[in-house]
Amino acid sequence: MEDKLQKLAELVRSLKRAGASDARVVDVSKIIVDEALAARCLEPKCPNYGLALSCPPNVEGPEGMREKLKRFEKAVTLKLDVPLKLLNSKESYTAFKRLSELAVGAEELAKELGFREAEAYTGGSCKVIFCGEEERCQALSGGACRQPRFARRSMSGYGVDVTALAAEAGWKLSWSGVQPEDGGEKLASVYGLVLIY
Repeated sequence: MEDKLQKLAELVRSLKRAGASDARVVDVSKIIVDEALAARCLEPKCPNYGLALSCPPNVEGPEGMREKLKRFEKAVTLKLDVPLKLLNSKESYTAFKRLSELAVGAEELAKELGFREAEAYTGGSCKVIFCGEEERCQALSGGACRQPRFARRSMSGYGVDVTALAAEAGWKLSWSGVQPEDGGEKLASVYGLVLIY
């Protein structure tokens, strides 16, 4: 057990060194999955719906996530603080791209540390984040994914309650942004999750 705790601590340190604003270990039993949250992908219909294998209707949804969570005890959640105006712009995908890079880096390190079943989840559609210039996701029609290293499923389509996840990690989530103490521009956060063991 001590070895696992040390490895989890290394994952947290690694995420912070790589640029995550913060990272915390959470008990998987505290991750809330809610059908109503996943249903928001349909009503009002998300513009990313059906664009890639990472989003509904191409993911297993809340029930699939509940089954998956039964195999895990611990997870690392991470947040990335970005300017609020960036999230409200056409360039918002860049924040989610960076989040994906961080989460995938943590997943890869977790596997190197012996957590072979580690799985990263992020926010947003991998089609928009990594293949926005492409007409379609070729993986939907049986082709090879253009970004297999970084394409990960979105927590939203599984109904993961990101607000509750942030609270479990001890973070205050604000949809209108937070004014930094130094008086700089308002910041908002995007969140990722890596199931570890």
